[in-house]
Formats: sequence, structure tokens, C-alpha cells
Amino acid sequence: MVKLFVDFQRCVLTKLDIMIEKQDEGLSILRMLLGATSKATANTDVMLEDIIPSPVDSVDDLNKLSSRLDDDQEFTKKMANLLNLFFINHYLKGKKSKLPFKDLTICRILIKACRRVHKKANDVDVEWQIAEFLKHAPNKPGGTRYKDRESHKD
Repeated sequence: MVKLFVDFQRCVLTKLDIMIEKQDEGLSILRMLLGATSKATANTDVMLEDIIPSPVDSVDDLNKLSSRLDDDQEFTKKMANLLNLFFINHYLKGKKSKLPFKDLTICRILIKACRRVHKKANDVDVEWQIAEFLKHAPNKPGGTRYKDRESHKD
């Protein structure tokens, strides 16, 4: 009876430790996201709804968005900063305080689209390319390690 109680107690304490660990991980992700959001908001002062006020539901809407990206440099910069904010918070499989990109539906869609265009590529090849892109996202404009080359040309 005592052994059964001790085993039960050990099991409960182990699960409690796991829950605390997951809670700490979630808290660190929230802190990181809040920090990144406040940095990005300070840099761009814009939200997705400001850039694209309504969903892109048709080919015509997509063409209008594409034209605007071609014509309006300020709009293009805002869009790039917002997308980069998303990318700098993800790794392919998740790591440390980064979120897993592989778990998102958009990742599966991206892999299928790439394989449709690149017939010889397999899932591993495409995932490797995505991982490389996400790995270098912090070095791009809006990223945490981005260095503006023009401001460093002194």
C-alpha cells in the first residue's frame, strides 16, 4: 500500500514538474513575443490591418496588392517588416523561445507548392530551405540582429 502511494506521489510530482516547465516555456514565449511586438511597433507603428485592411479573397485582390507592392516603397517596407516580425519568432521545429513553423498549416501549403514547382525536390529538401530562411530572418530588416549598412558607413 505504501509503495503504491509513493509511486502515485512520484507520478504526480513528475507531472507537476512537467507542467511548471511548460508554463515557464509558454511564459518566456509570451515575453519574447511582447518584446518583439513592442520593438516592431516602435519601428513601424503599424499593424497588419493598417497595411491590408481586408482579406485578399480573389485574384483581382492579389493583383492589386502586388501592384501596390511594386508602386509604393513605404508600403513595401511596412509589409516586409511585418512579415519579418513573424519569421524572426519561428524556427522550423521550434527552438528555445521560438515557435515551431512546421506545425503551421502555412508550412504544409508552402512545402506542397514548392514540390509542385520543383519536381525533383522532396519534403526534406524544402524543409531545409525553410529552416535556412528562418535561421537568417533576424539579420533582415526588422530583425533583432539587423544592421543598417548605410548608418554604419562612417
